[in-house]
Amino acid sequence: MPFCAQILDAALFLPGVSAPVTADFSWDAQADVVPGAKAVPAGLRRRLSPLGKAAAEALFSLDAFQSGADANAQDDAWVFSSRWGDLDASVAQLRALANGEDLSPTAFATSVHNGIAGQLTIAAKHTGFVTAVAGGDAPFARGFETAAALLVDHARVHFVLYDQGTEPEDPRRYAAAFTLAKLDFQPDEEGYADYLRGPILTLERKTDLKGLPDPVDTAAKNDSGASEVLAMIRWLLDAEAPALATPCGKALRVFAKNAPLTKLKVLA
Repeated sequence: MPFCAQILDAALFLPGVSAPVTADFSWDAQADVVPGAKAVPAGLRRRLSPLGKAAAEALFSLDAFQSGADANAQDDAWVFSSRWGDLDASVAQLRALANGEDLSPTAFATSVHNGIAGQLTIAAKHTGFVTAVAGGDAPFARGFETAAALLVDHARVHFVLYDQGTEPEDPRRYAAAFTLAKLDFQPDEEGYADYLRGPILTLERKTDLKGLPDPVDTAAKNDSGASEVLAMIRWLLDAEAPALATPCGKALRVFAKNAPLTKLKVLA
């Protein structure tokens, strides 16, 4: 059964990329930018790592979190997905252990895989559903499966992806956030306006590419979860490729979209 959702809103923090972003953007290997994360209260912001601030910047830039919006709707679900989690924070804890140092409970709590998710839900006073997915080499695909499945019980899901380079203390970091909604096949006037806001995205597993519209993009796996996420965003922006296939064991994960993503907030 395919997973399906509509993208209502999207934001991307990727140093070295500026608006308007196109499908051929690249990750600046030299960029070392830490966003301000001003939407997070100062006391919590001081506890956020640079990667946590990047995730906050992307999430809280979505329309749902702007002044006057129903940002704290408790029936919205939040899904966070990354390969490494907060890698620098985790490595710092391991180094402290190796040096025989005492671990800080606060530092440990923020270094675990759901640490960033926990801090951002506190910042937004969100008490609804939240989960953190260990996405391996396919954080977008595995996170999207979780987010789309949650649309059975939730009208909206805020889907957040973040990672840094594959080595500790790598200055490269990115974060992306999406507001996903379930499809309403008989929308009212307000619902029809939402229907026009963004592309519809589907994901299913297939053994071959038969029956797919041409052209089909392909994205090879490597050791970086970021490569899969950024390849997905490039494909979402590409008006010429309606489908994208990525390896999944002996099968393929096949994404399809009905239109390109035309509204992507690019955060400096």
